[in-house]
Amino acid sequence: MTKEQINLLKEFGFQIGEDDHRGRTPIYSEKIPDLLSLEMLILTMTFRDEINYWDADWYSPTDPGGYVSALRLDNERVAYMEGNHGWTSRWYIVTIKEMAEHMQKNWDKDYDRGNFLNRVWIEPNRYTTKEKIREKISKDSKLSF
Repeated sequence: MTKEQINLLKEFGFQIGEDDHRGRTPIYSEKIPDLLSLEMLILTMTFRDEINYWDADWYSPTDPGGYVSALRLDNERVAYMEGNHGWTSRWYIVTIKEMAEHMQKNWDKDYDRGNFLNRVWIEPNRYTTKEKIREKISKDSKLSF
């Protein structure tokens, strides 16, 4: 993340933690952020910034919930997938508002020893390209890019 991104996130009311050993930066708030703040968090990220958080409702045959990995495609859409210990979903495309609503719903939930409670993690997107997402999106998806 750049210093400019960090400063913007602070203006939106988020706190920024120190990078962990994997190069992930925690973005947190003790109270559930409003939708506009979460939309601005997403818009502050580029395709090079992967947003990770916990989804307490995602179905996994082995564990409750799943990990979400999201990438902002443009100023309107986000691509995301979920998984947990080898159980991975396909890529989905949603609006930034829909992603912000999903993040807000899961903000105060966690199953990973507190690592995702009241926070998201931003890490560098090192492997996923827009072309890889295009290739993997289901043909019956209503949204494409």
